[in-house]
Amino acid sequence: MSLVQHFITEYLSARQQTLKSCSMLTEVHVATMDDLCALTQMNKGNLYHHFKNKEVLFLQLLTQHTEQMSQKWLRLMEHTSSPSEQLLEMADLFGRDCESPLIQALEESSRTLSSESVN
Repeated sequence: MSLVQHFITEYLSARQQTLKSCSMLTEVHVATMDDLCALTQMNKGNLYHHFKNKEVLFLQLLTQHTEQMSQKWLRLMEHTSSPSEQLLEMADLFGRDCESPLIQALEESSRTLSSESVN
C-alpha cells in the first residue's frame, strides 16, 4: 500500500469512526463540539478537520443513514415476492427507522427550526 493510499484509508477510517460514534448521540442539535470531542475521543482540531461544523456532521450522518435505508429497502424488494408482503415489510422497516436516534434528532431539529422561524 502506498503512502497516499494509507493516508486516505486512515482519513476515511477516522471519519467513519466519528460518524459511527456520533450516530448514537440522540441530541446532535444541542450537543457542543466539546460534547462531540468527548464522545469520539478526538480533539477539536481533528474533528474540525473532518467536519466543518456540527451541522455538516449531522448532514453527513443523515446522508449515510438515508443510503443505508435505501439499501435495506432494495434488499427487501428483492427478497419479498408479493406486493402486499413488500408493503407490510416496508411499513415495518419504516416504523423501526422512525425509532432511530438520528431520525428523532432530525424531528427535534425541525421543530426547533420551525419555532424559530415563527418568532
